[in-house]
Amino acid sequence: MRILALLALVLAALPAADLPFKPPAAYACDIAFSDGQQKVTGRMIVGGTDRQRMEMKADGQNMVMIMRHDQKKMFMLMPDQKMAMAMPLNPAQAPVGSQVVNDPTATWKKTGSETVNGVLCDRYEWSSKDGKGTGWIDAKLGVMVRAKDAEGKGQADFTNYQIGAQKADLFEVPKDYQVMAGMGGMMGR
Repeated sequence: MRILALLALVLAALPAADLPFKPPAAYACDIAFSDGQQKVTGRMIVGGTDRQRMEMKADGQNMVMIMRHDQKKMFMLMPDQKMAMAMPLNPAQAPVGSQVVNDPTATWKKTGSETVNGVLCDRYEWSSKDGKGTGWIDAKLGVMVRAKDAEGKGQADFTNYQIGAQKADLFEVPKDYQVMAGMGGMMGR
């Protein structure tokens, strides 16, 4: 699904070292994804290169994803059930979008400047062995404002940035949640 590939692109871009722009280490922003068939809205929270949180709402359901690169784990939280599913975080199995950002052979080319959502942005075209697309980066803050896949079918917009440290507990599974392994078994935190 293009929405998940765009989400992975954004989340995986954070720890990449050789991007032609430098995002802040910690921030939060609102996010809206669309692939022409499905729309997902949410909030992305970044607590450095090793911790990301994505709060999403689609089809009336709330979902929270916590990525902990330092633990090599990803947690899918189900707030209504007070449950979490723990899965290994394996970059080699990441969707195409994330692979291109972490691919040292990927190319990023600045192709101009445009105003997107009222923000002056540098426009970049990227390509790698896995695919290509376009990203609009806030020229002052170094944050993603919009991302599109090469076919123009998937798009993500990022707004309402709050730059700075985020609360540490946002990147932890709440203590009153039951944590299950990805295939349904019980798992420790």
